[in-house]
Amino acid sequence: MHRNIIKSTVVAAALCSVSMLHAAEEIIEPTGLDQIQEIIANDARVEKKITAENIAKAQAAAESMNAFIKEAIKERGLANDGVVSVADAREVNRYLVENYGGEWTALRADYALVNKSSTLAMAQNAVKLWGKIYDLGFEAANKNRLSNINGGKSGSFVTVGYQLGEIVKNDVASGALNNSNFQEVVGTTGTSMDQGVTLILNDPGLQRKIATGDLREGAKSADALNHLILGAIRAEGLANDGTITTADTRTLNEYLVAHNAAEWAELHGDDEEGEETGYHLVQNDGAYSRMFSDNFVNSVADGVYHLGFPTRFKNNLENEDGNKNKRFEKVAWWLNECLEAELASGALSSPYSEVTGTTGTILD
Repeated sequence: MHRNIIKSTVVAAALCSVSMLHAAEEIIEPTGLDQIQEIIANDARVEKKITAENIAKAQAAAESMNAFIKEAIKERGLANDGVVSVADAREVNRYLVENYGGEWTALRADYALVNKSSTLAMAQNAVKLWGKIYDLGFEAANKNRLSNINGGKSGSFVTVGYQLGEIVKNDVASGALNNSNFQEVVGTTGTSMDQGVTLILNDPGLQRKIATGDLREGAKSADALNHLILGAIRAEGLANDGTITTADTRTLNEYLVAHNAAEWAELHGDDEEGEETGYHLVQNDGAYSRMFSDNFVNSVADGVYHLGFPTRFKNNLENEDGNKNKRFEKVAWWLNECLEAELASGALSSPYSEVTGTTGTILD
């Protein structure tokens, strides 16, 4: 009984301390990047601990960095789809490093003159929350994490991307960060192959792992490769009978190698020496959208996109590194399934003259 009284007293004291702590803190709902200037100006702890001169420097630095971040979002058309994502945060990081890397360190250092506030946003210290977002201006030494002013690890792209998206969501919703002149990548073949471009751009795994710019370039390369495939199908009259056979995929391979080898190699790209190009900007980078029970980006599309490389194998395509890849039979099935509507409607048919017997006898 006595022990329970002591325990209750300790708990009551702890609850009182927590209550006093919360009373000294102000919890806010983020409404925009520029909100941090108001926080710094009105925060009780900042006013008590930081000189007026340093407060002014921090506010000026925040104003400049906010302007640069909003510029990045607008210039790259990142808010046009109604949300700022993790992939968009990676793209903001790339833009800021490319355009403002030289001056970012000084701005971030001035902002650090105010290192803590009693104001909470998204369940954490508001000044430090914005500080993590301001680390978007430093080149990341780690694939998954930002770097801070000293080159050490900062917040993860996933976390900072989510936080940035929440902070700017009102500006995004109002259209204030839209760029009406930016043309988003879309599929342009007018066929069912265009859905692959959409799958690439919206793949949840890729959205977490790579920058929006890489997503766009990979999708753009895929669209161009699709045009070459469809051009070959029409040139060789391969859809005139309403189906793509294994023999047809061999013909496709021969045609593309003969007519489009150099362009194909550039569009497909590679990942040699740590540098990715073309379609390889999205291949093997964490995609997990599926089509026909297979990983679309890494298996289905990548398999089809080896049609433009010469092959030494009788039954298989060969990839850009000279390794055995998907079977002709499998690629034929994928193309048939993907282009089912177009094959049935005759949309891919061409005036190609099929070989027929001309003897006028039973030998025909």
